[in-house]
Amino acid sequence: MPERGCQNVAQRALAGCRNITQRALAGCRNITQRALAGCQLVSSFVERANNRMMESNHTLNKYAAQVSNLSIAYGSKQAVRQLSFQVGFSEIVAILGPNGAGKTSTMESLEGYKQPTQGTVTVLDMDPAKNQVKLAAQVGVMLQQGGVYPAMNPLQALKLFSSYYETPAKIDDLISLLSLDEFLKTPYRKLSGGEQKKLLLALSLIGNPKVLFLDEPTAGVDFEGRLAIRKLLVGLKERGAAILLATHELNEAEKIADRIIIINHGELIAQGDIQSIRSQYDARDLEEVYQKSMYDRGN
Repeated sequence: MPERGCQNVAQRALAGCRNITQRALAGCRNITQRALAGCQLVSSFVERANNRMMESNHTLNKYAAQVSNLSIAYGSKQAVRQLSFQVGFSEIVAILGPNGAGKTSTMESLEGYKQPTQGTVTVLDMDPAKNQVKLAAQVGVMLQQGGVYPAMNPLQALKLFSSYYETPAKIDDLISLLSLDEFLKTPYRKLSGGEQKKLLLALSLIGNPKVLFLDEPTAGVDFEGRLAIRKLLVGLKERGAAILLATHELNEAEKIADRIIIINHGELIAQGDIQSIRSQYDARDLEEVYQKSMYDRGN
């Protein structure tokens, strides 16, 4: 009898181990399948965006956006001082600086919302302030906040913005890529800061733009959302898009950007690719570059 009891216990233990193993394997398969589906969705989205870019027969120079000796003043206050830089196709450029550095003023000038006091800006070889209608179908803009009616929910906003374009991105793709399905019918005013950011990014992408201007795209976004945004932007860059993003998040900039521009008090402090800018300041990472560049200027 004791031997038979031991056999029963052993058989039940083995059966339990088999069940646990089978559930673990099933879980791994589900995770792998979801990861593969996500990668395929990103690939499909950026492929359509690339086809949209290739359809244009407009001959462009190698820079998608150019800023030359840009100065912007608000009365007696100088927000931007003689700033110059370029953003190329297939490139992500991050513009960094403290609050009041001139980042938003520079972005607004490129978006056509702010006229330069001096200097010039061009986007796709056009003056953005004078060619807003022509550029609207080719440029995606993500504001730091706002741009959506407070009572409107994300699905309504996506459908509305989609109606503005002849060949918009698929709404379902954007919903899946940025995990918008959990709050599709929640009014914009009730969304968290991170949820609002993901919606604003989706709206900036809905026209399959050649050029993207993004203001703080990952601020307040959770870890999974940051990964999704990073993967999406890198995919668009690899397909030829030009991306300029303004951010305070040095770690995100270091992970995603090809080149860094640091400004303060409206002036250029440093610019270059990650490796060269680290070498220039003998720094381990971008945070140390930022600290040293500010200290060198007495800021």
